[in-house]
Amino acid sequence: MKNKTRKILSILLTLIILFVPVFNSNATEEKYTPTGIPYSELESRIDAVVAKHLGIATPGAAVVVVHNGEIIFSKGYGYADIENGIPVDPANTVFDYASVSKLFVWVSVMQLVEQGLIDLDADIASYLPADFIRQLKLKYPINMRDLLNHSAGFEPTAFNITFDSLVPESLVPLKEALIKSAPKQNILPGTASAYSNYGVALAAYVVACVSGLDYLDYEKNNIFQPSGMNTLSLPDYIKNSAFTAKRAHPYTPDLSGGFTKDLGNIKFTIWPSGMTSGTAEDLAQFALALTPTEGQAGPLFEFPSGLARIFTPSSLEPVKIPGTYHGFWGYNGVSPAYGHAGHSYHFSNFVIMPEERFGFLSISNGFEDVNVAVSNLLLGYDPNQVQQSSINLPPASEVEGAFQLYQARFESHFLALLNHFTPPDSVTALNENTIEFNLGMFGKATYLQTEPYFYQIISTDNPHMTLYFNTLRFQVVDGSPVQIHVGFGKDLTSVSQNPLYGLLLVGFLVSCVFFITFPLVLLIAFFVNKKKGITKTRFDLMSNCFFFSGTLLVINNLLIFGKLVTATILTSASLAPHIYINYFIAILSTVLFIISLLQLLKEEARKSKKIFFIGTTVLMAVLYIVLYTFKFFAFI
Repeated sequence: MKNKTRKILSILLTLIILFVPVFNSNATEEKYTPTGIPYSELESRIDAVVAKHLGIATPGAAVVVVHNGEIIFSKGYGYADIENGIPVDPANTVFDYASVSKLFVWVSVMQLVEQGLIDLDADIASYLPADFIRQLKLKYPINMRDLLNHSAGFEPTAFNITFDSLVPESLVPLKEALIKSAPKQNILPGTASAYSNYGVALAAYVVACVSGLDYLDYEKNNIFQPSGMNTLSLPDYIKNSAFTAKRAHPYTPDLSGGFTKDLGNIKFTIWPSGMTSGTAEDLAQFALALTPTEGQAGPLFEFPSGLARIFTPSSLEPVKIPGTYHGFWGYNGVSPAYGHAGHSYHFSNFVIMPEERFGFLSISNGFEDVNVAVSNLLLGYDPNQVQQSSINLPPASEVEGAFQLYQARFESHFLALLNHFTPPDSVTALNENTIEFNLGMFGKATYLQTEPYFYQIISTDNPHMTLYFNTLRFQVVDGSPVQIHVGFGKDLTSVSQNPLYGLLLVGFLVSCVFFITFPLVLLIAFFVNKKKGITKTRFDLMSNCFFFSGTLLVINNLLIFGKLVTATILTSASLAPHIYINYFIAILSTVLFIISLLQLLKEEARKSKKIFFIGTTVLMAVLYIVLYTFKFFAFI
């Protein structure tokens, strides 16, 4: 019996030894993200990152991760609607994709490049109607490569680009919107990357003209449908109440630790650059379409080479003057990563790693802190690995200076005032090969020089810097920095603080106080003189009129500032009357000055009136110098 028992146990032991490997081989093998996070830990790791910002920077967020052709993580956090207690659902909550929408434009362009219908280096005028080109009044010719790199030279667009989404009829055709909102070119194309919503919308219009389709139809037929997206885009969704009812309400953190609901009704007339809305999982389908099986083209391109071309530098000189990856931003991570961020009433970040067939997106209805934190987690960039790869590097002191983002620099109208009175960004040498870059509201970061004039981030007090200002390339001329090349629209230009502008500002403020307060003094003087029986001379009358023309000038330009601060929709038409009034008052005050001066020479005026007239003349001159210097006589 014992032998029989031993025999049975021996057989069972043999079977266990033989089949355990089989059982193990059939067991679920642990999978990992490119950054080495096990799938089993992905939710807890993302939860921990989101928890640091949820309820503080944003009331809600959605995060979706894709890998190897499938969604491996999708989760909503917090609330899409605080007041009604509606949670965020990545499959149903509608978010504004904001500038992530630009990627649809760039893929559209590259589809037509693959088909041989667009040449990146051809003048875009060859693809557009002649009357349209004439109305744009371009200073320099531009090509599609310039548009891809945000290097067409356009100054920022601030006027004629918004409308009220509650009134669909206010949306004009794209061609008309581009003509109305056309900015000036103040940079030679191809020399600097200055982020331009206008340039993206212009590229979309090129797509429409080349394809023969309205851009909205092209986008639906060639981007959304092949990707399996159900997203609706302008002008559809503003007329679709069922769709807008699912939209996450935008909120702004308030001082009490809560959130204030933002109406979020202002939209762009140049809508292709940032007006697509949909769910987080819809946007994940776009990520899947761009990360097909290796060697495959995916649903958006005919050949693998067409897709692969996107993820190569679009600049002809990517080391010297970086641009984009054919519209996509390049991110530093454990594997080459590409994508785009979006800022409107919602904040989004979309990233893919094509070589890893990996991607993720994060969207929030408050501030973007959650998106940045999730991106840094899943990109896996480690600043501690940055090392110098060159010797005999130039001293870091050569790149010290003050700088300003091109995308924030106005040249052609009165917003140029901001160029001179907004604190500049600064670069300070910490030692021979290390600098501190202070980007104002974006924070500070420390960079190490790894190649001549090439600096990489090694530490920062703000994770935004790690994501968006990872690498700085300085252009140095005659020992002084003239530009910082960052790429994807974030290049900076060197600026100098002219003390004369400070004096002009002081003079302007003094003039404003003088011309606003002294009417009361004149009124009191009028009644005093009347009581004393003192009659006014012709000089008194003309000099007083000259003074009041200055008062009108100050009031008129203060109204311009008032509109800039209070108006939600800025149009050149609403500001043009003020520019005309400036010209009218300039002519009127000149005439009144001449008449007053001639009368002064004819009659004996009181000393106090002479001093008042001289003071008025000086301060009036200061007003005109300031207004002319800062382009308050320039039409938009």
